[in-house]
Amino acid sequence: MKKILLTVIFLSVVLLLAVPGFMGWQTEKTMQNMVDQVSELPDYKAHWQSYERGWFTSRGVLLVELTRLADFSADQQAVSLPVEFDLQHGPVLFKSGVKLGWFSLDVLLNDAQEHYLKNIVTVAQPGPLYHLSASMSLLGNTSFSDRWLPFTYNSPSLIVSAESLVGQGAIGVDQRVNYAFVLPKITFSLKSAAASSTNKNMILGDLSSTFDVDLSRLQQSNIAPARVRLGVASLVMDTVFSMANFNMMAVTEFNADNTLLNSQTQLSVEHIKGLANAMPVEFKQLNVDLAYSNIALQFIEHYQALMAKPIGENAAADFYQQKLGTLVLEELLPHSPKLALNKLSFSSDMGAMQLQSQLSIDGPALAGAGLNPQNPLGLVPYMFFTLNAKGDKTQVLALLQQYMASQITQSGGSADNTAAQNNAQMLLESLVAQGFVVVEQDQVSFDFNLAKGQATLNKKPFPLPF
Repeated sequence: MKKILLTVIFLSVVLLLAVPGFMGWQTEKTMQNMVDQVSELPDYKAHWQSYERGWFTSRGVLLVELTRLADFSADQQAVSLPVEFDLQHGPVLFKSGVKLGWFSLDVLLNDAQEHYLKNIVTVAQPGPLYHLSASMSLLGNTSFSDRWLPFTYNSPSLIVSAESLVGQGAIGVDQRVNYAFVLPKITFSLKSAAASSTNKNMILGDLSSTFDVDLSRLQQSNIAPARVRLGVASLVMDTVFSMANFNMMAVTEFNADNTLLNSQTQLSVEHIKGLANAMPVEFKQLNVDLAYSNIALQFIEHYQALMAKPIGENAAADFYQQKLGTLVLEELLPHSPKLALNKLSFSSDMGAMQLQSQLSIDGPALAGAGLNPQNPLGLVPYMFFTLNAKGDKTQVLALLQQYMASQITQSGGSADNTAAQNNAQMLLESLVAQGFVVVEQDQVSFDFNLAKGQATLNKKPFPLPF
């Protein structure tokens, strides 16, 4: 029995000493796959500047190139960011407690980048400016968390002060990536040139975001099914503008065979207050719901390729119009695309308003029509369009008053509330007399419909001017 126990202990020790080497080799393959995936993303390229694989640990420096920033650099070259990796091989991981896994890692800016950034920003807390820690389970799922230390950037014209950003996320074996972060507060201050003047400040409070992306369905157009949320509890720009509880949710989905794109964006703001043409403006409960559907992914891919081609000095503009028009007719419209403003609503002390609109195309009917791509009016018989708006009369008059005030200001006059108010009343009466809007029980409404070349305005036939 004692001999068996010693044999088991010996084999266990040998296994624990041997397995990290194998896992180190597998970890290097995993990290290279990660680099290849980063390089496939738009505007990014990555490669290992160095990678040293040991038995129990590995170290490397990854060079990430931000190609989109090349246009902003002095030499028109991609901006490169070296990032240091420090890995521990499994199967037993000791970071943040004892657990089983393929590897754990720490990611830091390299010494040169860290030193450079800490020379241009003030950091109140000790430690690396940026730190990411991650680990991969034995099943291949990776979890990670990261954080930025609070810092202040102070230049002759701008001060940026940010509290600590904290985030966490996961990368699954199914290539789903999710991430969430919270930034409690960030302040931007534009310094005034005059010593006697005060700085102009913009303060964002409780900024947070989450996203979930399915990279297994990433298309050549660099679009993937995703869900993104952005929230800002408060935004204040001195006494000029303020906003409370901004929330946005955007969802992108594909059909079953990954050929069509559907997307919906919902936005809500609890309170907005500001100035327009020296007049106070205040809205509450602003809600927007915008969606588009049946957008061919092949069209997006070919559109991106067409727009990426350089336009020569001698190239005729109608050539590109012909190319784009043909692309729209052949690859977009046959799938019956639809754009829908499902909801635009808000309220104020003056009342409430809401609006809906929708535009769609009868794709099957249009597909065999042989339309000329340079004649957009040929689409009218295959088009469906609706626009419906309704609001309290007091709110409509308030908006018209804002419009009239802007017209008076643009024509060189001074802001006159009485003149703007009188002009707004006359404009509304004119719109009613011409039948463009209807007023019933202190409600103003507008209803326009277009279907297969026939239009109605407020339930009455409306002749089209073409």
